[in-house]
Formats: sequence, C-alpha cells, structure tokens
Amino acid sequence: MQNKNRIRIRKIENIESVFDGIGLLIMAALFLSYIPKDVYMPFPATGGDTGSHFWPVYTLKNFGLPEFTVKLWNAGNLGGEPHLVHYFPLPFILMALMGFVIPLETAFNIGTLLPLLMLPTCAYTCFRLMGFRFPAPILASVFLLPSIYNEAFSMWGGNTLSTLAGQFAHVYAFCFLFLALGFTVHGLKRNKMSFWGLIFLSAVALSHAYVFLIVPVFFASAFFLVKKEQIKPWLKILTLTGVMTLLLSLWFIYPMIDNNKWTTPLPMSWGYLGIWKSFTAPIYYPLYVIFVCWFLIQLFPRMRWNLKQNLKQIGFWGIPILTYAGLFFVFPKIGLVDARAIPQIQLFFSVVVGIMTGMVVSKVAKRLGSLVVTLPLLVLMVWWTSGHVHNFPNWCKWNYSSWNKKYLYPKLQSLVGQLEPGLEKPRIVFEHNDISNGAGTIRVFEMLPYFARRATLESLYTQASILSPEAFYLQAKVSKTPSCPFRDFKCPKRGFDTLEEKFDLMGVDHLIGITKKTNDSANRASYISMVGEHSPWTLYRVHQSPRMAVPLLGQVEIIENDSKWQQKFYSWFDEYNRETSKWLIVNQGSGVHSFKKQVEENRVSNCRAQIETDFFGFTLKTDCKGTPHLVKYAYHDALIPDSGDPTYLVSPGMIGVTPSSEKVRFQFGRKISWIFSGYVSLFSFVFLVGVSWRKPKWWLG
Repeated sequence: MQNKNRIRIRKIENIESVFDGIGLLIMAALFLSYIPKDVYMPFPATGGDTGSHFWPVYTLKNFGLPEFTVKLWNAGNLGGEPHLVHYFPLPFILMALMGFVIPLETAFNIGTLLPLLMLPTCAYTCFRLMGFRFPAPILASVFLLPSIYNEAFSMWGGNTLSTLAGQFAHVYAFCFLFLALGFTVHGLKRNKMSFWGLIFLSAVALSHAYVFLIVPVFFASAFFLVKKEQIKPWLKILTLTGVMTLLLSLWFIYPMIDNNKWTTPLPMSWGYLGIWKSFTAPIYYPLYVIFVCWFLIQLFPRMRWNLKQNLKQIGFWGIPILTYAGLFFVFPKIGLVDARAIPQIQLFFSVVVGIMTGMVVSKVAKRLGSLVVTLPLLVLMVWWTSGHVHNFPNWCKWNYSSWNKKYLYPKLQSLVGQLEPGLEKPRIVFEHNDISNGAGTIRVFEMLPYFARRATLESLYTQASILSPEAFYLQAKVSKTPSCPFRDFKCPKRGFDTLEEKFDLMGVDHLIGITKKTNDSANRASYISMVGEHSPWTLYRVHQSPRMAVPLLGQVEIIENDSKWQQKFYSWFDEYNRETSKWLIVNQGSGVHSFKKQVEENRVSNCRAQIETDFFGFTLKTDCKGTPHLVKYAYHDALIPDSGDPTYLVSPGMIGVTPSSEKVRFQFGRKISWIFSGYVSLFSFVFLVGVSWRKPKWWLG
C-alpha cells in the first residue's frame, strides 16, 4: 500500500513538473511573441540609452578581453572616461563573450533582451530551491508578469520599457538575485554554504548596485525562516557568505568605490505623481485583489491556512520592501535617483502575492486539485498581462530595426563622412534636440566614437567624469532644448559670445547645429564656419583647431581638496577668460606649490605637443620636456605616467604635468590597490573551487 502511494505521489509530482515547464514555456512564448526578427540581424540596437551601450561592448570585445581586462579608458566621451569601472561590467562581459561566437551586434541585441526572457524562470528556480511545493513556484513566477510588463514608467529599471531604454543591467541583477537567494537558502536549510549562491551573489554585485544594496537586508530577513537551533550556524554561514561575496567581487567593487571621487553626482527626485501612477497601473489590479482577499481570509480563525508560513515569507520579502521604501527618500541625498527603488518594491510585492496564493491553493486543493485551480490562475494572469501590453512591441521594432533603417541614417552617414577619423583629434559638440531621434535615438551623437572614430564631449554615462558639468555646459550654450542633467550646476542660457575660448580649452573643433537660432548664431560667429549641410544637421568647424596638450602658463590659485572644488571649477569655467583667469589647482599634497611656481615662471608658450590615444591610456609627446603642460583630458589618479612624474588636478578638471622626457605614457588602471583587489578576487575564486573539489561537510557545491 505504501509503495502504491509513493508511486502515485511520484506520478503527481511528475505531472506538476510538466505543468510547471509548460507554464514557463507559455511565459517565454508570450515574451517572444513581441520580439521582431530584426533582433537576429547583425546590426546593433538603438533607442533611448540602448544605442550608446553598444560602444563599451564593442571596445570590450575588440580591445579589453583580448588583453584580459575590462577596465578600459575611453577617449571618445567626456574628455576621457573609464569604461566599466563606473558602470556594471557583467552584462557587457556576457555580450562580448557571445560576440566571439556570433556577430557582436547580434550578441548585443540578444543580450539586452535575455534577462527579461529569463526572469520568470530564475524566479521559479529560486522558489523551488527554497523548498516551496507546487504551485507556489509557478504562481510566484507568473505573478511577476505585471511587474515585468508594467508600462507606467520607462526609465527606472526592472520592466520591459526600461530595458529597451537601456536599463537591461537592472534586470540581469534581478535574475542573479533570485538565483542567489535560491541557492543560498537551499544551503542554509542544510546548514551549509552554497558555491552557486556565492557565484550568483557576486554576479548581482557586478550587474547593478541598486539591486545589490539589498543583499545584506535579505541576509538579515533570512532569520524569519530559521528555527531556533539553526540561528547560530546560519549566522556563521551568512557572515562568511557576505565576506566571500565581497572578496569575489572586490576586483570591481573596490575600483568602483575608489573611482567615485572622479565622478559627478547625479541626485534626482522623480516626483510622487509618476510613482503613484506606476503603482496604480491597471496591470496590477489582480495582485491587489488577491492580496486583499488573502488578508480578509485571515479575519476568520478557521480559514488561516498556512498563516505562520505566510507570515515568514511576508517578513523575508517585506523587510527588503520596507528598506527600499526608506531608500526612496535617502537616494537623492547621496547623489542617487529615488525612483530606482520602485522596481524592487513592485517585484518583491508580486513575489509575496504569488507565494501566498500558492500556499493557499496547495492547502485548499490537494495534489491534482491544485492543478485544476492553478491552470486558470496562470492562464488568466498571462491573458490579463498581454491585454495591458501596448508600447513594448513597437519599441522593440524601433530598437532592433537598428540605426541603418532610420530615415535620418543616410544623413548621419554623410555627416560623419566629412569628419576625419581619429579619437586623438579635437572633439565635437552637438546641439541637443528631439529631431535627432530620427536617427535612432536623441543620443545618437554620443556614438560618434563608433560611427566616425571621433571624440565628443557627452556620454551616456553622464556621471563618469569630473568634466561632465563642463561638457553639458557647452551643450546648453548651443542648444534650444538642453538636457541639463546636473541640478547642482547652474544650466547656462544659449549663446555664442563666450564660446571661442571655451571651445579651445575643452579641445572642441566641430559643432553640429540643428535649430535656426543656433545656426544663425554660428553663422555670425567670426571663429567658426559652416562646412556642410546634412539636414536637419549643419556641421561647423572652428577656424583655429585646438591642440590637446599645451604649455601651461599664467597665474595660479591653489584651492583646498574639499567637497566644493568641482563647483569652484564650474564657476571658473563659466567666467573663463584666457587673458585674465587664474588657473585653479587642487591641493592634493606635496608638490603642488612647486608646480604652481613652475607654471607662473614658465615663459614657453609654443611647443610641439601631441597626444596619441588608445583604450588603455594615452601618450604625450612634446619637445618641451621640463615645461608644465595642460593635457586636455579629464583628470584621474588611475592615469599613471610611466615616467613617474606627478600629475595635478587643474581647472576645469584636466591634467597638469611637467614631463621629464619627450615621450610620457599614461597607462590607465595600473593602480597598485586596483591590481591588489583583482588578485584578492582571483585567489578567493581559486580557494572556492578548491573547497568545492574537496567537498567538506559544511560546503554545498
């Protein structure tokens, strides 16, 4: 009799597994039904921020990975910016690796969509590993669909439209978080540490900080799931897990934190109206109805099914929800965006409703009966979700039909054809205007390094350089509708009257105008001339092409290395006059007074100095060794001269150096602390592999 019952239970479990598989396939089919065939073409996606994300994938695959590094220096944007030091590298690494097997453009397209396709499956895997019985895993997975397909916002991350707008790294982090939680809890229940839990936790850290921030909170809330006798071993395991996760990802986390002082904060408050709309979107109505029904059921003592288990899950997921609700108010105060807390709140709430529903169904309808109840729930949720998908298919078509099918692409090609290639050449400033969206995205000219091998001042990664405020200052001066992303830096009005000297200082020799007033002002300016019309764009060139490295001479004022130096640089730049302005140099320690004296005593104004750039740094060549120079690239202490010459932070955020030889190589990323953090991560990984090979009792491989 017992054998027959076991066989019967096994058959039912097999049926449940098949049902789960079919449910996951249905969700995948729903997603794939919206995806155009253009995704598989060898042309990179565009749209929103997405188009600009292809540039670091391109540089990583063609230059970084062949040299076994992801820390590249990009001379093409923001006066020199680190690639994948300020932003999260793992999604780009995965795409670049795929690019060795299939065309890189196709790999990029697939890579931007892959996390959306995988998120329900990752969530399902999480709940299976955590020990939930059918139908909780599949219901928790399908109840994520409203959060994934919610079209009430398109910039915060975690949903379809945000992903198409460029926030795909956010969804990668969610996928890895679910897998990490599943493996970690699976190990905890056996009083063991999970190898795969550590790997996926590190993957979260390498994918998106807004998601990784909550990992310590999940560690704390895990004690809602623990029995009293397990508290001590769980505490040890979670502490060691946290330490090992940090060690594994230290090769990225430490340089990112160390790099932070050479970035520009971007605090932003999105506003409560948009937040309210995202929560009241009709696509969420079924979740709210189910949650209210469950709450009402608990009012009747005889109907409190699995109340204890439900409360544990509410605690496990609820504490992170409350934490993000608090971080919503904290983020703008620390230079972050408040609305980036919203996707996590919505996603975790969906999970809670799915788990609670699954527990109730498994209690009310035993075994085969739960299949009968779950099937309509799954079908209805997929049907309801699909009925609220409106923009996603059209956005997909726009993105993945790529640049070359946009109506302004021929004009873009003719414009870039007039530009002599070379990332070491002077930069190009462009007018910000929605008209440029006709080429694929309003940010199309951020990709001039890709299209024309020419540098521009703007970048998708607006925070990635200390020259960012000055870059967007110039954009505002030539634009009818400037973007003005930095609220802490006053946005100037359009005008060409003081731009000649600022163009020279910032190494600008071309302007792309759009609107009539900008073009009229450029045509009246004596220092710039039109060289081509490519409607709607007009290309202008400065008569006196600037040099990217020049002798530094004039009066100097030393300012203190406090939190205000970047604001002082910005004010200095706004009022800059070549004849009267004193150079500002930040006091970063010994040697600055000697450099000040060298600058003020310098009488050499004409040197043959030139810059040669690549993706690992640049080389300064000059016939005036021993003379202080201004190198017109953003200062960064990880740009280290091979000559050992000290470098100085000079207004408006550039490099001051007195070269001791006629050829000085500035290598990016060779800081001892960065190299050390990389070795720590490598040795930690080798240690984990060795432990996994030996399989001690406390280890779950």
